[in-house]
Formats: sequence, structure tokens, C-alpha cells
Amino acid sequence: MALLRLLSYSLVWCRFPAVPLLLLLLAVSACQPQKALEGRGLLPVPPADQLTAGGPAPLAPFDQPLGNAAFARTVFRTPGPANIEVTVRDAIVAPHAEGQLPASAGPVLIELNSGSGSAVAGSKTLDLSSEQPAAFPAGAVITLKSSGDIPLVVRFYTLEGN
Repeated sequence: MALLRLLSYSLVWCRFPAVPLLLLLLAVSACQPQKALEGRGLLPVPPADQLTAGGPAPLAPFDQPLGNAAFARTVFRTPGPANIEVTVRDAIVAPHAEGQLPASAGPVLIELNSGSGSAVAGSKTLDLSSEQPAAFPAGAVITLKSSGDIPLVVRFYTLEGN
């Protein structure tokens, strides 16, 4: 009985020699792990009906250089009471760099949005804190110094008389 079984198996394997090879290849390919995409190369072109940007362009880009590693933008400007013009600007300073605000005709109030650093005007140095804004008098040339590993982002308010 065992001999009959052995003969029938050997006849199948001899008649179809590719079957064992096919079974071996299937077993080996099933055991190989799937390779993840490596994220290399160009991204595919997006469909025509989708936006390709991350969002709309900002209304006020950082287009005013404050040195080599700092930029500012004017966010808001409006006339205030008693012939005072109020200007709100944002500044961004690269990590471990500095930027210089030009002298203003009025007092300047600086509030920290993110990062860490200080503001220096003449011999006055103030550490910037999100808990208390820094204030400087009119005519001061202010240097913003970033001391952290992330950019220093501040908003400053200027009050100028007309």
C-alpha cells in the first residue's frame, strides 16, 4: 500500500516537473516581507481640480529685511486718536541670529509670540517674555536677538505722532 502511494507521487512529480519548482517559488515569495515605499523621487502631479499650494498666499508676507537672518511685515496700520498713527508689525528672526529694527518716531511695544530671545536698545537689554511685553522709547534702534533653536517671532506696536 505504501509502495503504491510512493509510486503515484513519483509519477505526478515526474510527469509535471515544474510543479515542485512552482510550489517552492510561491512559498519563498510568500515569506518575503513587503518593502515599504521609501519616499524618494518626485511626487506625482496632482489632479487638475486640486489646489497645489498649502493654502492662500498671506496678505502681508515677510518682505522687509531686518538684516541677514530677520524679516518683518506690516500687519496693520491705522490712524489713532490725537493724530497718532498705530502700526502693528511682525518680525521673525532665525535661530541664534539677530535682526535690527530701524529707529521709530514713537514708542515701541514688543510682545513675544514664539521662540526665546532678547531685545537690545543702547545699553538697555530686555529678555522677551510671553508674560510681559518689552517697551522702548521713541528713536531707539532695537536689535532682536534669538537665543533658541526655533525662530524668534515677535509682534511690535509702534505709536507715531503725525
